[in-house]
Amino acid sequence: YTLVTVPFQPAALEISAHGRNAVREAILEPYDEPVAIRVQPDQQSVDLTQRGTVGVFIKVVDSNGIIVSDYHGEVHVSVTGPGRARLFSPRDVVEVHAGTGRCLVTGTGEPGSVNIDVTEESLFAGSTAIEYTDG
Repeated sequence: YTLVTVPFQPAALEISAHGRNAVREAILEPYDEPVAIRVQPDQQSVDLTQRGTVGVFIKVVDSNGIIVSDYHGEVHVSVTGPGRARLFSPRDVVEVHAGTGRCLVTGTGEPGSVNIDVTEESLFAGSTAIEYTDG
């Protein structure tokens, strides 16, 4: 084999894998230190007739908004309004691995805005809202 040394330059790494009639692609971007939490629900608005459970992604990002893929830890989730968090932990905690965590939020059957606040003491907090409507 041949060893080639390439000088390091911070840049995005594009990856493409092919096999069995499938193509997978990803772009890995360089990131800095974690500074904030970004909270992204699958849906911003839910019709109550759909029994609205919504997935919520929790992402730890750097100052440029890039996911910090070597961040591993716990964040605290607080839900107010006509909804409740469905967590995979008995506490109000979501595990974050590779910069990403996930929880579910379920409406109580009442219309209104459900506010989701996510905190961790060394990061800027993140929040979002899901609106449950009568249709």
